[in-house]
Amino acid sequence: MQRREDWQERLLAALSAHERQPFAWDESDCFRLCMDAAEALIGHDPWHEVRGRYRTARGAARVLRGHGCTDVAGMFALRFAPVAGALARRGDIGTIEQDGEIIGCVVLGTHLVAKQPMGIVRAPREQLAQAFKIGW
Repeated sequence: MQRREDWQERLLAALSAHERQPFAWDESDCFRLCMDAAEALIGHDPWHEVRGRYRTARGAARVLRGHGCTDVAGMFALRFAPVAGALARRGDIGTIEQDGEIIGCVVLGTHLVAKQPMGIVRAPREQLAQAFKIGW
């Protein structure tokens, strides 16, 4: 899957939309942020079939387990190739650990962006635990 020519503008628009929205499971959470970023880059939601299937943390965990995963990293690994954190490019997705939880994030150069109940969270790139390539 190749990145769209205008992926950078689309990525910024997707991230801006999540910044304006309050946290909501399956609408504006860490997984949706990453899938909306991926859609901005490649033109389709790689996990479209789980959209609308959870509304709570418990429901999200059920969706993960239904795909044999324990966290979002497992879901990412089912659709995307892993890449070394040092080689992750702007727009790639990954995970960070925060308060004992694995959280999906988007790579934006020297920092990462994630969505949590308190809103958009920014973290230094050094906190990237795993990375996954979105397009080429």
